[in-house]
Amino acid sequence: RTYQNLLQNPYDEQLFDYFVTSQLAYVDMQGNISNLGTPAIYRSASFSPDGQYLLVQKMVRPYSYLVPAQSFPYQVSIWNAQGQEVKHLFDYKLNEAANLSRDAVSTDPRMYGWRPDQPATLTWVLALDEGDPKKEVPFRDAVYQLAAPFNGQPQELAKTEWRYGGISYTDTDFAILSDLLNKRIKISV
Repeated sequence: RTYQNLLQNPYDEQLFDYFVTSQLAYVDMQGNISNLGTPAIYRSASFSPDGQYLLVQKMVRPYSYLVPAQSFPYQVSIWNAQGQEVKHLFDYKLNEAANLSRDAVSTDPRMYGWRPDQPATLTWVLALDEGDPKKEVPFRDAVYQLAAPFNGQPQELAKTEWRYGGISYTDTDFAILSDLLNKRIKISV
């Protein structure tokens, strides 16, 4: 791997913190601003379809001088609309030795998101093959879901023969799931 523009020293870490730290805020239709949480390095934040919850990914230390920021540790949690944590989901560790083979994935939960056809149902994906595409298994990935208030047992939504590629929901009781492997795409209805 040849990555460019990596952090190289503690001063670079300070600069990274300074330029990438942000404050999440809620702005209402009258222009009133309410801060959500505290300043941090946010990878992403998205409201549930009903606007009651926020899915937040926040970067944490330690940083690395070997890999880019996308491999730095981060936390995933659900907040209420006022910016208070409701459920801590997962802590991702620093990933300096990722498997680079095609179709290899982490064994950690991945691709957290909201189901757009539900008020507040979280989805994510887990590898069923330990992230190794060379393993012979009937299914590579499983998609799980958990509805608010996020304290029950996750339900399996689907399994994929290849790597999970996404789900598109419709206004009716219908969805299209795609999975892919080595740039081949399969669509399931």
